[in-house]
Amino acid sequence: RGPLAQGGAAAQVECAARIRSAKVMAWRDPASAATSVDEANAAIAVASALGDEAVLARAYALLADIAHLRARLADKREAIDSGLTHARAAGDRHLEAELITGIAPILLFGDGTVDDGLRYVAEVEGRLGDVPRAAGFAMHVSGHLHARLGDHAASRQLIAQWRDRMRELGHELEYATTAGCAWDVAALAEDWSEGERALREGQELLEHAGERAQLSTLTAHLGEACLRQGRVDEAERAARSSAELGTSDDIFNETEWRRVQALVHGARDERESAAALAREAIALADRTDFLELRADTRLTLAEVLGSGEEAARAAAEAVALYERKGNVVMRERAAAAVAAATV
Repeated sequence: RGPLAQGGAAAQVECAARIRSAKVMAWRDPASAATSVDEANAAIAVASALGDEAVLARAYALLADIAHLRARLADKREAIDSGLTHARAAGDRHLEAELITGIAPILLFGDGTVDDGLRYVAEVEGRLGDVPRAAGFAMHVSGHLHARLGDHAASRQLIAQWRDRMRELGHELEYATTAGCAWDVAALAEDWSEGERALREGQELLEHAGERAQLSTLTAHLGEACLRQGRVDEAERAARSSAELGTSDDIFNETEWRRVQALVHGARDERESAAALAREAIALADRTDFLELRADTRLTLAEVLGSGEEAARAAAEAVALYERKGNVVMRERAAAAVAAATV
């Protein structure tokens, strides 16, 4: 395989280039994930032989991205931890900060608590607070976590500052993908129009860039934004578009478009088909490490059923999951669904 087989500096350069290319391809076309894994493993083999700690760190970062696309947060954390070991061995604090940014979804959507996340942010600020990427990580994660505690003004300000800084630095694609972050804090505040505005902007930028992995999920979120504002037909079009854009191994997106489509059927009083889709979404979410996704799907089932034993049970399970996370806002909404289901 050319320079890889020969070893030396040429192999190091080629490894780094292949990792960058595989990373871009994985996010643009999730179906290429298997090829990207092969590239990462090949780079690890070569870099291990050469003792190149920086290339090893970047290869593990690529494996973390693939794990994220497959909704495997535990695998993602393992890959990031391996990458951090090599970044620290290389003495590269900027590379360390870059890897740490990948921990954000684990802290936000995994099984750790909101308080755990805030403590981790404080530790990162203490160790790497002078590194711009680490400072951005702190704003990003703190924004999401404060939204879960109901501090909506602070959460919006933090997310907006983080995204504005990203755009000022010319990171347009990253800015586009983080429309989902703006949506998250807007949805927790039930500001559906603001969430829609951010999603449409991100959608336009991602379509222009040809990036499908994030586009599919932004489109599912857009469907919910439309539905919450009473535009049911538009919501259905978005859910169907999300399904077409996504791939079968993107479990998060497969869950989200079904959840939105369930809400669409529920809005039309098509209770049986709505419940069937919500149950499919629950089954998919339960295959992931995304704690809040598992709660969200159960709350959706309770919402489309409205009342009765199954609705009450689903809502109660959502309450327990949100409680476990420390998501005060969604725990209260799920508790309201329990009350509605038992009237």
